[in-house]
Amino acid sequence: MANDYSMADISLRASLGATEVAQNSTSRKNNTDLDMTDFLKLMIVQLQSQTLDDTMDTSEMMNQMVQMQMVTAITNMTETNIMTYASSLVNKEVTIGIINGDTLEERVVTVIGTGMSNGQQVIFGQDENGDVETYNLNQIMAVGKLPPKEEAEEPGQDAGQNGGADRPADTHPTI
Repeated sequence: MANDYSMADISLRASLGATEVAQNSTSRKNNTDLDMTDFLKLMIVQLQSQTLDDTMDTSEMMNQMVQMQMVTAITNMTETNIMTYASSLVNKEVTIGIINGDTLEERVVTVIGTGMSNGQQVIFGQDENGDVETYNLNQIMAVGKLPPKEEAEEPGQDAGQNGGADRPADTHPTI
């Protein structure tokens, strides 16, 4: 067997693993990210640190492992849903919101692809000039074009029966 370790090997690997966890956590983009390997390394260190008077509760250990697996599964499902959503936008027009100081620029682009940038799902949008830019999913304001902005009414104007909206009155009876 390739992974046939003696208890001394596991002990040595665990003590080295605790150092690796500390080093790896600083190299990640977020120090709070732990994967299942890190969790197991920490659990081995915890098992090694127990005494006869203060032993680790095995049911608590199993609960922690199950919780870690559930968190991992939920994270994987969320990432898959985000990737599926992004890929569903390919060949569709979307309205992108770009904040420039105090103003919001609305840009209509056609999604030509998706990808990852700095660990975030992004889309590649092509504008009417053929220029391609990368946008984060949280910049999408609408799928399709937004309706044109309504001009604000001047004070003192009659708002009319429909509250100033230029749409026909509701002709459906109320039940």
